[in-house]
Amino acid sequence: MIRTSSRFARAVVVAALAAALSAGPAAADAPEDPTARAEWLSSQAEVAFSEERYADAIRLYLDAWEAAPAASMLYNVAFIYDRRLDDPELAINYYDRAAASPDADPDLKSKARARIAALKADGDKLPDPPPFEPPPPPPPGETNFGPWVVAASGGGLLVGGVVMAFVASGTQSDFESARSVSEKRSLQDQGRTEALIADLLMGTGIAAIGAGVIWMIVDAGAEPARTGVAPVSSAPSALHVEPRVIPGGAALVVGGTL
Repeated sequence: MIRTSSRFARAVVVAALAAALSAGPAAADAPEDPTARAEWLSSQAEVAFSEERYADAIRLYLDAWEAAPAASMLYNVAFIYDRRLDDPELAINYYDRAAASPDADPDLKSKARARIAALKADGDKLPDPPPFEPPPPPPPGETNFGPWVVAASGGGLLVGGVVMAFVASGTQSDFESARSVSEKRSLQDQGRTEALIADLLMGTGIAAIGAGVIWMIVDAGAEPARTGVAPVSSAPSALHVEPRVIPGGAALVVGGTL
């Protein structure tokens, strides 16, 4: 009874935080034979692609490649990054891997290499994206709560990630104590989803905290007369925040100079 209750509680947390990330059918339904499993996962990836669930499609194609490596799976992942997610860097990476696969036929190699050349040529022509400009500092005598809100939101996300990591740890314990193969597969898929959510929450939370701290520093440097501290440099500050999709999920990259 205790074990059933704990599993129900974890299921509620996962349903609330990961509905958008786990919309596809359970991988436990896939055949055990590697080739048949790869074909099943590939068909599910095609469904996800047709429904514009591109992150799920990438994950399913890569799971199919792990079950039975094939150049076509890597090419499909590259196509999604190229034509749907507009990420030329990852597209080039997977096109290159597809072309280098031992089972790649001449036609696939030719297409992949042609697309790599086109993406690199387009990249040379594109200007660097403009940096993110932080909002102007508030008038003297007023407190800017923006960076505090951003940092506090990051703290909340970080705490949520820690909670999900704890939930994933509990699922791992259930996995180790499970006896049947079907139960182990179900718990393995559930644990992967929970771990992915934990990584996303903690990564985004840390990025938000960092962005809030940088914003505070920018505000402090922009008001030397009020604080009595001279800015370190007279060069304009630039904060760069860039979302990025990766296999199995997403991440938020924060950078820049002060």
